[in-house]
Amino acid sequence: MKLQTYTKCEDGSTKVSFNEPTVADAFQFEDINPKLEQKALTEYLNHMLSDGQDHDSKNWTVYDRITALMWIYVLSRDDRSVLMTYQCKYCNEEHGVPVDLASLFKSLVYAGREMKEPFEFGNLKGVIVPLRGYAMERLEQLTNLRDSHPINSKAYKARNDDIYLYRIAYSVELDGEDESLSPDERADQRVEEFLKRPLKDKSFQSLVAKVRIVASEMRHGLPCVIRDGGVLLVTQEHECPNTEGAKTRLMLPFQAVDYMPSLQLEGQETADQLAFILD
Repeated sequence: MKLQTYTKCEDGSTKVSFNEPTVADAFQFEDINPKLEQKALTEYLNHMLSDGQDHDSKNWTVYDRITALMWIYVLSRDDRSVLMTYQCKYCNEEHGVPVDLASLFKSLVYAGREMKEPFEFGNLKGVIVPLRGYAMERLEQLTNLRDSHPINSKAYKARNDDIYLYRIAYSVELDGEDESLSPDERADQRVEEFLKRPLKDKSFQSLVAKVRIVASEMRHGLPCVIRDGGVLLVTQEHECPNTEGAKTRLMLPFQAVDYMPSLQLEGQETADQLAFILD
């Protein structure tokens, strides 16, 4: 069964049709490693496409990937609420608040601008672009590599620097690039270009500042914040029950694996346990 058509927020016109998740899908995507969720997200979104569509979610913006996943989740469930808890800064108590995920789509934003912004800093020229799925997969790999080293070690710091450089590298396209190369190969070349820039001309520093500004302007889809590699969904305000007029904007931590299909078997049996019971 097909779900209601999704319109990509990047352009506000491209239509995408997804199938409703099935039991088979739940088995296929169970036990996803959260450290590999970007790769799994690409596979899941592509798998859920209805027949005959020429789309690859690896090329979608990070915002459309998040929004499309939530679109499938909300439209394929009766219960669309999650309980969020937070520590209130007004009364210092923990509050529990039900968040209706369907209501988030009331704040859906379609991009109101071109997804390319020209820049020129000396002889460093090109366009700024949003991060896409292939970038998120590579950044995830680099993060896992970094985290394999002890914190505060030289190796950890070096890999952390790589993440910083590649985040900028995937946020731009430079003039004169070889378009026959893969996105990852082109990102490698950009990093090499960044590293050999003269420090005194400040072209790289200026580019980083520009990327931060333009990336904010290019946001679309469900309102969210990307912070320290993680994603927070912007939800409703909640008024403290103990302090009149004191409101907190709730930020719901987003983990893609939480919104992929699950059997939710009674008693929380895993598939292996169920097989044992039925043996």
